[in-house]
Amino acid sequence: MANYRLGTSQHADAVARFASDPSASESLRLESLELLSTWTNPENRDPFLGYWWPLGPRDPEVAATAVRKNLVGLLAAPPAVRAAALDLAADLQIEEAAEGLLVTFRDQKADSMQRGQALQALAGLKSDELESLIEAGLADPEPAVRIVARELLAARDPEAALAVVAATLEEGSIREQQAAIDLLAQLPESPSRKALLQQSVEKLLAGTLGEQLQLEVLEAAERSGHAELQEKVAQFHNQLTEGDPIRAHRETLRGGDADRGRELFFYRSELACLRCHKVDRQGGAVGPELSRVGGEKTRRYLLTSLLAPSVDVDPRFATWELETDEGQIVTGLKIADGDSIELLQADGRKLAFPHDEIESLRMIRQSAMPDGLAEKLTRRELRDLVAFLASLGKQSP
Repeated sequence: MANYRLGTSQHADAVARFASDPSASESLRLESLELLSTWTNPENRDPFLGYWWPLGPRDPEVAATAVRKNLVGLLAAPPAVRAAALDLAADLQIEEAAEGLLVTFRDQKADSMQRGQALQALAGLKSDELESLIEAGLADPEPAVRIVARELLAARDPEAALAVVAATLEEGSIREQQAAIDLLAQLPESPSRKALLQQSVEKLLAGTLGEQLQLEVLEAAERSGHAELQEKVAQFHNQLTEGDPIRAHRETLRGGDADRGRELFFYRSELACLRCHKVDRQGGAVGPELSRVGGEKTRRYLLTSLLAPSVDVDPRFATWELETDEGQIVTGLKIADGDSIELLQADGRKLAFPHDEIESLRMIRQSAMPDGLAEKLTRRELRDLVAFLASLGKQSP
């Protein structure tokens, strides 16, 4: 941490040396590379302490020199560290990294995501072989590599990319089709582009478009600038009745990434999912245990519970409102009803009230889960969260 804040060539070299040290843990080596990636433009908030502790911009050559000096050790590191080091070297325009990136890209046994990142990095270094590399990427057996190759082709030849997108929408995997629609939305305006987008929107309205692609098509139509396509977006939402709680979000039912959804559930602090729900023995007890919810509930139920949690409340988890004889109002989950009434608070506190001190007690048919979750998430994040919940309790294929 001191090396990062002091910021001289000597200190950058110390961080790069640590990242290349085979005796250091992989997580710490990756963390060191992350520090070097922000060396030139440090974040205003301290990455370790969280304090507002701004540092000014720094000479990019300082980090580049440090990485260059330790490149041999970094390239000999385990795959995850090596990939991160190569990405960093490409960002810092270290041309010596090109050979290592080529090796990674051409290694069919390497992780497909790392191979795609290597191709992206080679483009950043303006490799002389880029055209042939893109052709190889388009024909690669791995979807992750093909997706990157299409993006690079779009930057060089949008017309050729449009034809590739059209073919992908016919025969690509779901993940590739999602990426292809996103790419279609970014391509320059042309009659062919509009026709392809129009075709996808018509399939959406007719119900023949895969549910996993609905969100991408809707977003592409919304951003298209074409009034007739935006009108069809409204028609799609109007296919459900006005009172249906998922009406404005049904495109998030399928197509999400469960791994990204897991990150949201466990680590997005403003959602606070773990404060009330338990998954795999982690979390609170104010809300239902969710470890098997995907095997017990439909995706529609899960999405409805996220958007309108009080629509269908399990009485065991309904909120109770208690008024004391002194006029104090307390709400919580009722967990005991013996000599006293015990209410569990969202923060884990348990409050007990003897019966002779209670003026009134009533169950509110309202979930303890707050409304407004959709306002804290993008539609893609909401879709990922649904995918994660739907995966719980189901055996992996």
